Amino acid sequence: MTNPEEMTIAPRATVSAMTPSRGGRGAEPVRTRLLWLLLVIATTLAARPATAQVVDPTGSNFAIWGSPSFNRQIGPDDVVVQVAGGNGFTVSLLSDGSVACWGYNNSGQCEVPSGIGTPENPVASVAAGYYHTVAVLADGSVACWGRNYHGQCDVPSGIGTPENPVTSVAAGYRHTVAVLADGSVACWGSNDGGPTDYGQSDVPSGIGTPENPVTSVAAGGSHTVALLADGSLACWGYNVYGQCDLPS
Repeated sequence: MTNPEEMTIAPRATVSAMTPSRGGRGAEPVRTRLLWLLLVIATTLAARPATAQVVDPTGSNFAIWGSPSFNRQIGPDDVVVQVAGGNGFTVSLLSDGSVACWGYNNSGQCEVPSGIGTPENPVASVAAGYYHTVAVLADGSVACWGRNYHGQCDVPSGIGTPENPVTSVAAGYRHTVAVLADGSVACWGSNDGGPTDYGQSDVPSGIGTPENPVTSVAAGGSHTVALLADGSLACWGYNVYGQCDLPS
């Protein structure tokens, strides 16, 4: 999803050509302008970064394309076990518990914090929001980095502790959702999409209780979805397109 506030639209170039008059006058200006236009096109193509494609030779069917900028390289002996995609960036979890991020890094979403994904502190799963990254560590704690304008990286006190470990996470546009080991759900970050309160971080009453535990969650731009242990679904948040209206 592209944030319209952050889109940059290049001005459209206007090229006009002088029509030669009878007798051939004006032909030289037209030729000069065409040569200038060809020079501009050639210069633009030459300056464009080359597209890179890397395929893991281990045969893990992991490939990337575009013009990636890595926080670390993925070598031939690395095995990727999970990937997540944010707005212009990608996060991958490797089998050794380390994390690799690449792509757009305007808010530090590709800069894995020191001590995260080490042999002493391996990562178990990852999620990518609009401009932030979330990781669940093997000990059940949570690490968030990247844009934090709306508190989406501020893990609430008591979440991800030894007494209250997190099992999985999801990241939306400006909010983060976590499932805890007891089946409860925690949400933090933005609860609106601007001037309107959407409630994507307000877990409905009766969801994630001992009688109605949650097994997994997903986060949209401004809405949240939970899969309950009995196979039912719960959705809350922005619903202008009916994304929270479960089909009968």
